Amino acid sequence: MTFALILAFAFVVLFIGVFVFHPVYVTVCEFSEHGTSKNCEQYHVLLAVLLKVGQVLSLAETWTALATIAIAGFTYALKRSTDRLWDANERQISWLVTNLSPLTGQN
Repeated sequence: MTFALILAFAFVVLFIGVFVFHPVYVTVCEFSEHGTSKNCEQYHVLLAVLLKVGQVLSLAETWTALATIAIAGFTYALKRSTDRLWDANERQISWLVTNLSPLTGQN
């Protein structure tokens, strides 16, 4: 497990290092409504990725999807908690039946 984390960290550092110290540029074009190229500029690849992430985060559908994922995670956590509470209740009932039966004289 530790080796996998170290390997993943080294890969991320190498990946970012290559793009920072050896600049790679990409051409980003914005298109007009008619499909013709309107504005093409060259950006550093990391800046182009950040711009694209910003565009995606500005969409309402992205926030809806993220909210849906958060709600699903909360629902799953609530289900796990409820299942654990149910199991604890069953253990308490079995303990009560076992330990109180001799006192009441019932089997």
